[in-house]
Amino acid sequence: KTSYLLKYLVKFLFENTEKNILILAYTNRAVDEICNSISKIADDIYLRVGTKESTDDDKTLIAHLANVLPLKQLGNKINQTRIFVSTVFSALSNSEIFEIKHFDYAIIDEASQILEPQIVGILSKVDKFIMIGDEKQLPAVVSQKSSLLKVDSEELISINLKNLGVSLFERLIETAMKNEWTDAIGLLKKQGRMHTEIQNIANHLFYSDNLESIEEIAGKFDINSIEDQSKFTAFIKQARVLFINTPTEKRNKVNMKEADLISIVVNKLVELLDNEFNSNSIGIVSPFRAQCAEISKRLSDGLSKYITIDTVERFQGSERDFIIYSVCANNKYMLNHISSISNLSNQFIDRKLNVAITRAKKYLIIVGNEEILNNSSIYRNLLRYIKSNYLYTDALEILRMLR
Repeated sequence: KTSYLLKYLVKFLFENTEKNILILAYTNRAVDEICNSISKIADDIYLRVGTKESTDDDKTLIAHLANVLPLKQLGNKINQTRIFVSTVFSALSNSEIFEIKHFDYAIIDEASQILEPQIVGILSKVDKFIMIGDEKQLPAVVSQKSSLLKVDSEELISINLKNLGVSLFERLIETAMKNEWTDAIGLLKKQGRMHTEIQNIANHLFYSDNLESIEEIAGKFDINSIEDQSKFTAFIKQARVLFINTPTEKRNKVNMKEADLISIVVNKLVELLDNEFNSNSIGIVSPFRAQCAEISKRLSDGLSKYITIDTVERFQGSERDFIIYSVCANNKYMLNHISSISNLSNQFIDRKLNVAITRAKKYLIIVGNEEILNNSSIYRNLLRYIKSNYLYTDALEILRMLR
C-alpha cells in the first residue's frame, strides 16, 4: 500500500495539481517507510514534522532546520514545500503547522491503527482526506477494558459508532457498506509484496481469494537458485511455506525449544543467503516480548543488529524476505493471547495471524505446537491448508536435516 498506492497517489497530486498534502501514519517506523517511498518521486519533495528523535534524516526535519536556518529562509522553505509527513501525534503536538499551512489533502496510511479521537481534529482542518488501511489487520491498541468501550447512545450507534476502540477507518467502511456508498471504498486487489504461495494462505484464510499477485514483483526471488546441497536446503526448496511442530513447555509467553530451533534455522539461512544477506532479509515475529527476548539472546551480536525481532503489533507495516513466526502457545488458554479475533461481514478474522503471515515476501516459517493450535478453528484451518499444499515437519526432523 505504501510502496505503490500511496506513492503514486502522492505523485499524481504533486505533478498534476498545486495542492498541499499532509501524509500521516501512526508510528515513526511507518513514517520512515512513507518518506523512503515518496523521496523517489523527486528531490527535496517533503518536510517532516516531529522531534529530533523521530528520524536521522535531519535535512527534512523542521525541528532541525529551525536550529540551522534563518527564520526567513525556514519560512520560505515551508511556504514552497507542498508535502508534509508526520505521525498523528506529532501533527497534534505541532498544531501551529496548520496556522502556517493550509492542507488541501490529508492521506492517512495504516489508518486502521488510529482511533477516532486521535484523528478527527486533524481531519477537520483539511478539505479532503483519503484513508489507506486494512480492517483485517491489527486495530488500534486500546488499554481500557472492553466493557468501558461499549457505546449505549442510540444516536451514536445509528452512525455505527458502537465501540470506542474501533478506528474511524473501520467505522467509515461499515457505514459506506451499510449505505451502499460504493464510490467511497476502493479495494486494492493487486499486491506485490508476497510470493504467490504466501499470498494463497492469506487469501484462503482471510481475503476470500480477492488478492492477486503482480508476478514480476512477487516472483522475483528464486529459492531454487541456492546451490547448497544440504538436506535442509533440498527440503525448503519444495515450497515457500513451512510449519515446524514443536513441543510445549510449562512456561507462559516463552518457549525455549522454539527459541533454540529458530536460532539454528536463522544461522543456516544466513549461511545460505551468503552475500545477499542484509537487514531486509530476515524478520522474527512473536506475540510475546518475552519470546522475542529469548530468541534475541541466542543470536550473535553480529547477526542481531541485522535481524529485526519484534512483536506482531510492532511489525505491522514492515516486511522481510524471510519471516519466522514463533507462535509460542504452550497451552490452549494462551490462544486468546496470540489471537485478535474480529467478526467482519460474517467472517471471523484473526488479525494478529493475518499480520504475521503477510509480513513475509519470499518465505514463511511458522513454529508452534499443532495440538494446542488445533483448538482454534482458524489455526486448524491454517494447519490443514499447509499440510495439503506446503511443507509440514517437526522440530526433531529439522534438527536432523541441519546436522
